[in-house]
Amino acid sequence: MSASSPKEARHSPLYKNSFHLLLKSQPASTQNEMILNLLMRIDGKLTEQAMKITKIEEKLHQLAAFVHQNKGTKTPTSEAQATAAMTNSFVTSGY
Repeated sequence: MSASSPKEARHSPLYKNSFHLLLKSQPASTQNEMILNLLMRIDGKLTEQAMKITKIEEKLHQLAAFVHQNKGTKTPTSEAQATAAMTNSFVTSGY
């Protein structure tokens, strides 16, 4: 790449080489520990997100079952109130 390209103009040489310099300055075992720590943190965050998604899906299934169960058995006004009550319980549970 030429020095006048937009990509090179945005990043200084220090920015481009900082990660490589960090890895070169550390022994291999420390590098491995750093990468393992990073990967474990990412895995933990993904696991937390998966648990939150599962809880949200369960709540959605409950809400769908509730709406399906009450469909046609109540007047539109009371059905809307019941759905709103179920939605409020969903929102107050943190999701």
